[in-house]
Amino acid sequence: MAKKSIAVFGLGRFGAAFAKTAAQLGHEVIGIDKDDAVVKELSQYLLVAAQADLYKLTPKDLVSLGVKNVDLAMVALSQMDLSILVCMELIESGIKVVARADDELHAKILRKIGVEKVIMPATESGVRAAYQLLEGHIFDVLGIYTDLVLAEVRVPQAWVGKKLRDLQLPARNHLIIVGIKTKDDFILGNPDYVLSANEIVLLAGKTKDVYAFLNQQR
Repeated sequence: MAKKSIAVFGLGRFGAAFAKTAAQLGHEVIGIDKDDAVVKELSQYLLVAAQADLYKLTPKDLVSLGVKNVDLAMVALSQMDLSILVCMELIESGIKVVARADDELHAKILRKIGVEKVIMPATESGVRAAYQLLEGHIFDVLGIYTDLVLAEVRVPQAWVGKKLRDLQLPARNHLIIVGIKTKDDFILGNPDYVLSANEIVLLAGKTKDVYAFLNQQR
C-alpha cells in the first residue's frame, strides 16, 4: 500500500492509537492537540507534532502545520462543537476528512457537513480504524471480544492454488480461516478448498496474532 500523509486532530486515547498505528504502518503523520504533554509523548511517532488551540484554527494554520496537502485528516475530537468546527474548516479547504463521533447526533451532523466516514469509538478502536482506512489489502477488521478479531484479507499471492489445510495457519500463525468470499458466494472454511486470486479470506484469531499476520502481508 502506498505511503499516505495523515493529519490527526486530537491525541486522546482514540486519536493517539490511530496516529501511532498509522506511523507504525509506514505513513507520515502530523499530530495536533491542545495538550503539549500529549504531543511530546507521541512526538517520536510523528512527522510533525504540534500543540495548538483548535478553536482558533484558520486556513493559514493548516498551511503552517503542513495539513493543507495531506491525503487524509482524522478529526478525533470528542467535543462535538470543536469537532464540527475543525471538520468544517478542513472540508472547506478541500481536505478529505474522517472523524470520530460519540453519539448518533454527533455522527449525523458530521455526515451532513461532508465528513466521508464517521467512526464510533464505542465499537471501533483507533488501531482498527487505522488498518481499515490506510491499508488497502485489509477490507475490514472487527473486534468481537476484547481479545478476538475477525479480519477480511485478499488472498496473498503465495496462497493461490493451495488448499486451506496446506497453509497450516493454526500452527504457524495461531489463526483460522472462517470462510472465503468469492465473486458470487461465501464458502465456509473447508480444509480441501483451493484458493484463487482475487478471493477474500475471513480470518479469526487473537488480536495480537491477527495484527502480526496483517503486518506480514504489507
